[in-house]
Amino acid sequence: MDRSPVKQSHIPYMPPANQLDAVIVLAGGTAHRLGRVSKPEYRVAGYRLLDLVLGEICAIAPAARIVVVGPPQLSVPPGVILTNEDPPLGGPLAGIAAGVAALGELPADGVLGLATCDAPRAIGCFIPLLARMAGSPQCAGAVPRAQDRIQYVHGVYRWAWIRQAIEKESQVVRNGSIRQAFAQLPLCVVDCDSSDFTDVDTVADAQQLAEQIRRGVYVPRPVK
Repeated sequence: MDRSPVKQSHIPYMPPANQLDAVIVLAGGTAHRLGRVSKPEYRVAGYRLLDLVLGEICAIAPAARIVVVGPPQLSVPPGVILTNEDPPLGGPLAGIAAGVAALGELPADGVLGLATCDAPRAIGCFIPLLARMAGSPQCAGAVPRAQDRIQYVHGVYRWAWIRQAIEKESQVVRNGSIRQAFAQLPLCVVDCDSSDFTDVDTVADAQQLAEQIRRGVYVPRPVK
């Protein structure tokens, strides 16, 4: 992407991004291939999927505010905000809109990360994404390219831009298209290891992640 020049001149110049101010974790859905369980509470090697993701976020961005968009009965650690789309099961774009609303306000130059509860290893890509944004102040955000596609739900975005994208799609966020909402933003693209973006969608996926934990290929981090 890296479109030049940036035409949306009403968005002010943003200084380099060095850290995440907030992260929205999408933790809804039906998880029908896991037996229709609550996916964020699904346990892999004894760990809830949600806690694996939160541990990664705490390690990379310990000062970031965290919003989890998930079922209302979901247990989250102190200090983590829990919210849900209304009505629920509205899709990722509706989840992001709910998370943005729950955050309220961030500085215009604040940086927001997006994550899903079923891909804990993808959080590590925040580091090269932030580095890319730091050198590209004209970009609205940085997104990973993995598994031959842009992973918008694992990107980092400048607050002013993502607010604008959500507001433009405010009438169609339920079951709306993330690609349609975000593809027009001037985004930097960073190639990342596709293996880190394997979702835990099936029992086989969970078993593969559990084996990585057992072998020490992936080491869970504590939730602080």
